Amino acid sequence: MIAETETADGTGRRASREPWPPGEAALIAEWRTRWPAAFTKAVPLAVGFSGQIKAAVRAEGKPVDRKMLSLAIYLWTHQSAYLRAVARGEMRRNLDGSDADIPDDTARQEAQRLLDARAAKHAERARREQARKLAAPQVT
Repeated sequence: MIAETETADGTGRRASREPWPPGEAALIAEWRTRWPAAFTKAVPLAVGFSGQIKAAVRAEGKPVDRKMLSLAIYLWTHQSAYLRAVARGEMRRNLDGSDADIPDDTARQEAQRLLDARAAKHAERARREQARKLAAPQVT
């Protein structure tokens, strides 16, 4: 999920999208370098891949920031492209890119439910914006 910011005019309408929070963005960039097969493009990842990441970090003698790790995983796995890949039933991948498993029906249905909810929210925003434009006084 990408953070949204308020408009400069103070209306409260969300106008622009900003990148992921800096810490999580840096962590995901590190993962892209370290595990390009898993993090270059959105592919469904193996169940338990977070444990693989933790083990790799701990093997280097580094501490694991569980909160940042959890948020980065959430951001990565809740991208629309990732959810579409799960909903299509694409092969899950281990961090090295090897085949892991196919998403089960529950995972596929949940991914599709999230995508449908986003689409409905987007359509409702577009409908409200269109209604607002039609209700605005016409300047001639």
